[in-house]
Amino acid sequence: MLDKEEFFKEYKVEQEFLCSGLKWEVLEEIYDDYCRRQPEVEEYCGRFAEYFLDGMKMPIHSIRTRAKEPKHLIEKIIRKRGKYQNKKYLNINVDNYLDIVQDLVGARVLILAKEEWEGVFDWITERFQTNATDECYLAEPPVAYTRYGDRDIFGDKIYREHTDRGYRSQHYIIRFEKYFCEVQVRTLAEEVYGEFDHRVKYPYRNLNIIVRDKNDSDKKRIHIRDRRYRSKNYKQVKYYIPARYSIF
Repeated sequence: MLDKEEFFKEYKVEQEFLCSGLKWEVLEEIYDDYCRRQPEVEEYCGRFAEYFLDGMKMPIHSIRTRAKEPKHLIEKIIRKRGKYQNKKYLNINVDNYLDIVQDLVGARVLILAKEEWEGVFDWITERFQTNATDECYLAEPPVAYTRYGDRDIFGDKIYREHTDRGYRSQHYIIRFEKYFCEVQVRTLAEEVYGEFDHRVKYPYRNLNIIVRDKNDSDKKRIHIRDRRYRSKNYKQVKYYIPARYSIF
């Protein structure tokens, strides 16, 4: 059972809920159903990482997986409808939320140099071919999120979406067995920025000018470190670290 008052104290999305048109009873049904599925989803995370790495020859630093926390699921649904008016979430309910929310399972693949993205891209598109089977396929075209002014390392190989938020990552939506998994590929430097952005700034503190200015300066320094790593220190690594499962 999800306590409404305590939830809004913790997540500060009451206004978004009032604008969303969602019914609290529907959110409670989704919450209760997902809580029952949690052990299964946690087990699924490990199976996905093992399948992802099986036979992989190209180098990566590491892969981490996580199952979305139940309250975070409800908070995301409220934001998608109340703040962003996302039409996909308009009629969400306990019967269809598994098909609508595509990051109940998340995987983060970390690489050392930005240029290593292409090897991961080739592996994913080969391993998870579009609609190859009913239980294992790439559900949507991959997207590379870049910042205006970034050097072009992607060419026409992947669709790019530019942003001024400083967020950099490649996203893949994969259907594996009966759940969707969102795979994010980024460098270690981009991971540092992403963690700060997600935990401190996003989604509640964007109006804090000190946090916002700190965030802007960090993303510029991280971009410079990525470029220096490539130009001065980059050597092709001939190994990868096996799967490590943790919450992020």
